[in-house]
Amino acid sequence: MNKAKQSVVDTLVSKITKEPNFVLIKFEKTNHKTLEALRRELQKNNAALLVTKNTLLEKAFNKLSQVKKEYREIKTKHTPLRGVSAILTLNTDWSAGLKSFHTFTDKEKSLGFKFGILDNTPYDATNLQKIAMLPAKNELVGKLLGVLKGPTASTVYAMKFNMQKLVYILSQKAR
Repeated sequence: MNKAKQSVVDTLVSKITKEPNFVLIKFEKTNHKTLEALRRELQKNNAALLVTKNTLLEKAFNKLSQVKKEYREIKTKHTPLRGVSAILTLNTDWSAGLKSFHTFTDKEKSLGFKFGILDNTPYDATNLQKIAMLPAKNELVGKLLGVLKGPTASTVYAMKFNMQKLVYILSQKAR
């Protein structure tokens, strides 16, 4: 392998090592303007898109599989890679980047998931699709807090309402 290809493989390995949450995506018959629009959309959510050759990605996964078992699973199940691929790197809060890619794929049908690793767990395309449709972590925490706070708030309001009613009745009688 020549130095240029080795450099690309080393870059891929370091990028995946720094940002271990990533998704491999497919894009068939997608024009340059669409990919640039996708890059801008992903950049808003701290995600990056890197288009590279499948053989170089496979070599990067081979290097990474020597270190972590998740990459061994990818190597056995998903290689050799077929079709045109790009790697979508996500930061630690991967839900926003994943959701923005999913909403973009609703408009552009030529894009889709292949597989990915989120929080050291490998996922296939169908599971990534399901995860992308879920609400974000902050939204889920807010809903949970609302559900937990609901009964207490209702009880306080019910007690307060009856006290206000009693005060109102007493003030009317006092006149």
